[in-house]
Amino acid sequence: MMSILFVNEYNRPGGTETTIAELREGLAEKGIETSSYILADKDGHVIANESDFWKTMYRFHPDIIHLHNVGVHPPILDWVAESRLPLVWTLHDYWAICTTRMLFWGTKPCSIPCDHHCGGYREGIKEFVDNYNVELLVENPTSQWIFEQHGLHPRIITCGIDLDKWKFNSGSRKGIFFIQADPNAWWKGSVIAGRVARKLGKAMVSGKGTQAEICDALGKCEIVLIPSLYPETFCRVVAEAKACGTVPVAFDVAGPAYQIKDGQTGFLAKMDNELELYAKAQQALQVDEYFRQGLRKDIEEHWSLSKMVSEHIEIYRRQEEK
Repeated sequence: MMSILFVNEYNRPGGTETTIAELREGLAEKGIETSSYILADKDGHVIANESDFWKTMYRFHPDIIHLHNVGVHPPILDWVAESRLPLVWTLHDYWAICTTRMLFWGTKPCSIPCDHHCGGYREGIKEFVDNYNVELLVENPTSQWIFEQHGLHPRIITCGIDLDKWKFNSGSRKGIFFIQADPNAWWKGSVIAGRVARKLGKAMVSGKGTQAEICDALGKCEIVLIPSLYPETFCRVVAEAKACGTVPVAFDVAGPAYQIKDGQTGFLAKMDNELELYAKAQQALQVDEYFRQGLRKDIEEHWSLSKMVSEHIEIYRRQEEK
């Protein structure tokens, strides 16, 4: 069986990190060995160095290197290129094409396609991808299109969740859930979420603690607000909420819009339209148990861990054969 080395910036709570952890568990059940190489500590200080990377390579002997977020330490791209191993790279943000990573300038979203108003370009990425035959992955078609405008051609991959961990709640519910791993990430829309919750007269429940504690809190809420102000590449909390039967209410940006059919598997408002988000949240608070069960069914059919694992195994095998 093959072995995969996962490379990511951090090993701390966050959507990318949770996805990696669940993917590794799913691969292990299929007999695929994995290990990880982390670039920075939880405070953002780089801990990676070239010597340690090659020691990891020597100890683990991976067949494939799977890159995730790498922007905190770009030299990792040179190191993995030198390995001459098959490379896969999941684009969880826009670092590969955008100097701000999120397609905004100051506090305003950039135009899409990007007009380079900031004057910045991410150099060398297309050459790296082309020269080393990197298989790029992305988690929704809007982000795929955005990358294509910059000459990159990622394949869409399922971002699934472990349904045994994210359990449906058939009991009572109270409050509005909101989660933001980085307290400084204003682009997640915490100010908007707070205002909408107050207008609705509902308590806002903040997602903190272990994954089990977050799952429990999310499952006990009526709705989750996701007022992202940039084109999220996936936004796991949408899938996690649906698995728990908690109704997602989001701005219609890339990742959330891919997962939500407005009025059927959640509710969507136009990006940055707070009044519409408030109106959609009111609708979400009125749904019945049948609607909530439909959210769970949607996840079981389209966003399961088993689907994510099988798609990744297929991609790894194809890369090995190139």
